[in-house]
Amino acid sequence: MRILLLTHYYPPEVNAPAQRAAHHANEWVKAGHQVTVVTAAPSHPYGIVYDGYKNKYFESVVDGVRVVRMRTYLGANSGFAKRTINYLSYFSSTLFNIRKFREHDIVISSSPQFFCGLSGIIVKKFHKIPWILEIRDIWPDSILAVGAANVGFTTKMVSLLARWAYKASDAVVSVSPGFNEHFDTYGVDKNKLHTIPNGIYPDSLQRNNIDLIPREMKQFDGRFIAAFIGTLGMAHGLTTILTAAKLLKKNKNIGILLVGSGADYESLVKTKSDLQLDNVVILGQQSRERVAEIWNSVSASIVHLKKNDTFKTVIPTKLLEGMAMKRPVILGVEGTAKSILESANAGISIEPENAEELAKAVATLASDSKLGEFYAENGYRYVIEHFNRAKMANQYIVIMQSLVGCSFIDKVENESSKQTN
Repeated sequence: MRILLLTHYYPPEVNAPAQRAAHHANEWVKAGHQVTVVTAAPSHPYGIVYDGYKNKYFESVVDGVRVVRMRTYLGANSGFAKRTINYLSYFSSTLFNIRKFREHDIVISSSPQFFCGLSGIIVKKFHKIPWILEIRDIWPDSILAVGAANVGFTTKMVSLLARWAYKASDAVVSVSPGFNEHFDTYGVDKNKLHTIPNGIYPDSLQRNNIDLIPREMKQFDGRFIAAFIGTLGMAHGLTTILTAAKLLKKNKNIGILLVGSGADYESLVKTKSDLQLDNVVILGQQSRERVAEIWNSVSASIVHLKKNDTFKTVIPTKLLEGMAMKRPVILGVEGTAKSILESANAGISIEPENAEELAKAVATLASDSKLGEFYAENGYRYVIEHFNRAKMANQYIVIMQSLVGCSFIDKVENESSKQTN
């Protein structure tokens, strides 16, 4: 198959959408398919193009994948207006360059971001190929849940566009079975719904030299380190972690680590300073290789989202990464994610935004290494069996082949009909 993948993010960006896209694209190439990825210049999260790249149309081949980078408006991952313009500019660039994306058998567009997802319908109509709409966040629910927008004209328009997109797509692939209730309210045909969760390569983050601690964390040498590693965004309610750190401040055997960047990075740094939390280290965005080094110094993984019904449907990639790294997980997410943690028996579940419960969970694991090892081994075994990225990519191939086969039959029948008439 000749696969066209539209994604706003792609490596060297290190966020979850970029990693999912790259892992799938690489596996599809290994399976013998031709893959073209249409993306933007890497600039997440600051809106500054990475060294070695330019914000212009450029094509390259990376690990056998043809990567097409388009010029877009650059915007940091904060501020509703500029981010929206950034997303719209991707959509516009796709339209402008659409003739360059011919000769593909199928197109997949991934949301987020929302307008990247919608760009798939234009390619479908123009090139007359099947379209898979991938849903990573449900819209407009997600932007309402994090407080990025209020119910009004904009969110109503997003809702109408989402309904239109679901109907126009040939298949909808979501990352969580918890999204199905949302699709039901939009009347999405169940026959076109598929779930392919986020996954991991079980050993992709693990490294040797586990006794080496990064220089920025030297003050934690010998301590139990509980870490949140990922986007420091509006959805995550990370002030809860800092409040828990304040409760744990007198325990000199515990350190709290936050690694990443996002809309809440600056406010978290300020709060840490205001509360004089010398037991907290906040690092900015790190390379994938650097994250692997940091993970090797971490004792437990914290996964947390705000207390909102919308987040009961999600499966955070951070949950899977913590399990893959053989770390006990402290989970502040309800719903689907909590069910996974409990099925795996891989850690301690707490109420989201409950700092007291978080502090207690960290202290419990810090005082009982055997319990942590028990959770860690359980989680590792579970994630290998149920969330292997290579298996997920193969499931995707089956869906694509079924659509491409139907599309080919339709084309043959249409040509036969024209000849008969």
